Amino acid sequence: MLLTITVSATIIDISKGYNGSGWGVSVYSQDKWSGSITGDANVTKWEGDGDANYSVTGAEMSLSANIKKATNSTNLLRVDILKDGKVVDSSKTNTSYGVILLRVPFSNYE
Repeated sequence: MLLTITVSATIIDISKGYNGSGWGVSVYSQDKWSGSITGDANVTKWEGDGDANYSVTGAEMSLSANIKKATNSTNLLRVDILKDGKVVDSSKTNTSYGVILLRVPFSNYE
């Protein structure tokens, strides 16, 4: 008896920098912030002080961003989720310690 098991693993990479191709997350802030970017079930935590861009490759189902201001300022925090350089979801807050949570299911963009 021969038993064959095939295991397929998709490697999800969430890294700094976004070139306008595929999926990305942009954070715009004048303050410190922290949070996570999730591709499918792969969570990557980030901290920043100012603007930052991230690319997400390998995710197949969804992309989420959960970003929180680390200060009590009323400066603007904005988070965008992008597909091929175009904003597909966005949110902003200027409340002290404000939180933004975005989730985009890829099935909406097939």
